[in-house]
Amino acid sequence: LVTAHLRPHGIDYCDPDVFDRLTRACQAKARSAITPLPQRAYARYVISELHRVGSCDSLQEALLRLAGTIAPASLWETHLLPARCSGYRPVDLDLLLAQGGAVIRIFGDGDDPPIAILDPEDLDLLPPRPEPDDAAVEFATRLGDGTICASEAEAAWHAAAAGTIAPASLEPLRRRLAPHRVKGPPPRRPARLRLARPSRPLRGPETLPGRWYAVADPQPDAGGQLTVWLAHHGLVTKQIADGIPGGWSAVYRDLRQVEAQGFLDRGVFVDGLPPAQFAPPDFLSRSAPYREACPGSAQLLAALDPANPYGTVLPWPDHPSARPTRAPGALVVVLDGRCLAYLGRGGRSLALFSDEAAAVADALLRAVAAGRLGRFRIAEIDGERATAHPSASRLLAAGARIHPQGLVFET
Repeated sequence: LVTAHLRPHGIDYCDPDVFDRLTRACQAKARSAITPLPQRAYARYVISELHRVGSCDSLQEALLRLAGTIAPASLWETHLLPARCSGYRPVDLDLLLAQGGAVIRIFGDGDDPPIAILDPEDLDLLPPRPEPDDAAVEFATRLGDGTICASEAEAAWHAAAAGTIAPASLEPLRRRLAPHRVKGPPPRRPARLRLARPSRPLRGPETLPGRWYAVADPQPDAGGQLTVWLAHHGLVTKQIADGIPGGWSAVYRDLRQVEAQGFLDRGVFVDGLPPAQFAPPDFLSRSAPYREACPGSAQLLAALDPANPYGTVLPWPDHPSARPTRAPGALVVVLDGRCLAYLGRGGRSLALFSDEAAAVADALLRAVAAGRLGRFRIAEIDGERATAHPSASRLLAAGARIHPQGLVFET
């Protein structure tokens, strides 16, 4: 016999086979009562409820919504955090890092390495890393006071990517992302009489910016990946689990076990997607308010932002020529759950999925004015020359500027 709560009060004893039949019957009845959420309503739910785009009350809340996210360093202060916190200021993040309310972890190398910024209590939500090599471990053991000579920069970044050290601030990454500027010779000034100055002490060897420290993070939580999926997407589908070791079949087995424990329901929660969908029991009640239209202004998101449901849970809108992907540097414009446009990396090509060009231009110009985007020029729209596209007049009327080689967006 097995013990179970089959009635509101008390514990019941039941034959295992009978209990399994009762469980399957209850699950089938619950699935038959599900009214699937339209895809547009689901997008509203992800953007407004799960990630609170444009409405986070604090930087801490924004980082909580992004817990477990690993994204290129350049996206964090240009799109991920400003998209959630209006009026985002880098000094606020610096203060939070200095107070220990957030930490940085690096997951790769290159000029724009992938990083995570999160609350120290959420470190167990990060994915497991490969075992660090001896060089990375040895570098962490001799880190000392946290200053690193510039001559050891390559070894330091290697150790950070391996997970044995981490920067205490974003300053090393900001310097790494800063473009290399070629400075000309200083202007000549007329000679003038100068008084003798006392000699200054010689400078020490150059060091990497900021302080660094050795880390020993906790082991990833066994259910950490599921927690991140549910926090970012609200449910789990085959599209979300792509690339996981063991494939969808392994993930599916684990999800069925969680379903048997009563923590997840299985059914068709979002219309038009494959039927193997798993969501918490409160998914339908939480998403119900988003079945109705939510008027507002268009939002600009990084294509890689977990708040963008297109390209993961939802398919990209149909387009005759564009093939959008969740590539680093690519952007999307969304309005009331609809994907209006896709801006390719570098801002040279724009794909419009609707005729609301004015809303697209408004979102892009607001991002430029807020400093999230620099001046950029769109050369192609839907595969055509930008100035010859039918939407060019509406983009110009909304604030874009004409250019011999396209449309310019600037402050």
